[in-house]
Amino acid sequence: MTRPEDKCLVVRRGQSFKLDLHLNRPYDATRDAISFIFYCTDVEKRGPSDETSAAVPLLEKGSETVGAWSAVFESQVDSHLMVAVTPAPDFCRALGIPCRPVTGFDAAHDSQGSLTIDIIKDEEGTTLDEFTRDSVWNYHVWNEVLHIKNRSSINQHRVKGVLRVDTVTYTGVTGDGVKRYDFDVTLAPEGKENVQMLVTFDDYYKKLVDQASFNIACLATIVEKEFDYFAQDDFRVRNPDIKISIDGKPMSRQEFTVNVKVENPLPIPLKNCKFYIQGVGLEKQLRIELDEVVQPGEFATATFKLTPPWAGRHQISAKFQSKEMRDVDGFLSFNVTMPESNGFSPDTVETRNL
Repeated sequence: MTRPEDKCLVVRRGQSFKLDLHLNRPYDATRDAISFIFYCTDVEKRGPSDETSAAVPLLEKGSETVGAWSAVFESQVDSHLMVAVTPAPDFCRALGIPCRPVTGFDAAHDSQGSLTIDIIKDEEGTTLDEFTRDSVWNYHVWNEVLHIKNRSSINQHRVKGVLRVDTVTYTGVTGDGVKRYDFDVTLAPEGKENVQMLVTFDDYYKKLVDQASFNIACLATIVEKEFDYFAQDDFRVRNPDIKISIDGKPMSRQEFTVNVKVENPLPIPLKNCKFYIQGVGLEKQLRIELDEVVQPGEFATATFKLTPPWAGRHQISAKFQSKEMRDVDGFLSFNVTMPESNGFSPDTVETRNL
């Protein structure tokens, strides 16, 4: 970390790191308690319930808990304290336990061990919570740990096996109902019928959940045969993309202008609009607040300056957020060249010290 101001630690998932702390007096483990709170900087709502922060107490060596984050006291010189922070995967690996972080977009608890996700519906297609015990959700992150223990105190056993993970398709946790349409049709032999239901903006907007995710389900009954058929699927409402453009030809150590814009596709105005920018030449995330309200069909726009410190391939990423529209993003990859000298353009590869 070499920034003189606004220092910000950025680590990948599962990566260990150390903290060098300077206190106003020496640390005394017998009467002092220190905890660290780590959180995501690109969200406005932070907390353990939102899975955007974690509190980790400072522990003595040997008192760590397997499977959890740990912050361990390493050394101390007067009021100078060195702390090693280890996420669960690295901590388990240090103990010789195979472990890896996993991101799942289809996650569930198979409470009955049937290798299926069982969701019980009534004749109206409503989930019966008292009979549906398999908890399901749209997204989750966890750590997979392989731990094999010989419970025999006498016999030695050789163990062979395969560690395997399979995905399970599920519906996700449903929110409020948006719309329902009852149909009753008669099909001729080998006949087909299309059943359609129109869902408008006014129907769904105030019931949107995270990531604008929807679940659509159909329950059909063949009356003469008393045969029920049920199908469902998940989908998301598509958000617009942020358009990013650059004025001129970007060169290293020379300032250039970047323009960002996003269209309001909704039939209502956008209020409290903000852009969040990350890219080359920015030491921290750039937040741009817009004063104006963006009317339907109009664009939210912003302009800012960047100065790339070296030539090469770079990327600008942007997020947009308003009271009415969230989870909007965009990015732009571009090349930065060396400044021209005496009418000649040198190679675009620039040597720099890291």
